[in-house]
Amino acid sequence: MMAAVLMFLAAAPAFAQCSDADRKALETLDHAWGDATNRGDRAAMATFISSEYQGFGAAGTQNKTAAIDAAVTAAEQNRANPADAPRPVYGSYSFS
Repeated sequence: MMAAVLMFLAAAPAFAQCSDADRKALETLDHAWGDATNRGDRAAMATFISSEYQGFGAAGTQNKTAAIDAAVTAAEQNRANPADAPRPVYGSYSFS
């Protein structure tokens, strides 16, 4: 029974409503963030990532500076090898 309640509470945010204006604002933010990351635009990325950011992955933790540095490095590599660069994907949103 407790597991069912926990699953319901964990899924509750999926049923939250999102207005059309909020949806558009989130999509605009996502595009701006993705475009800045793909360009390696440090100044723009700095506005999207919190100073307290901590990322966790296979390589360990990553702070704001390291995350931006990694994105800039990836953008530079993608410009040097455009055929191997991943293409941005937009529109894979799940709003309710």
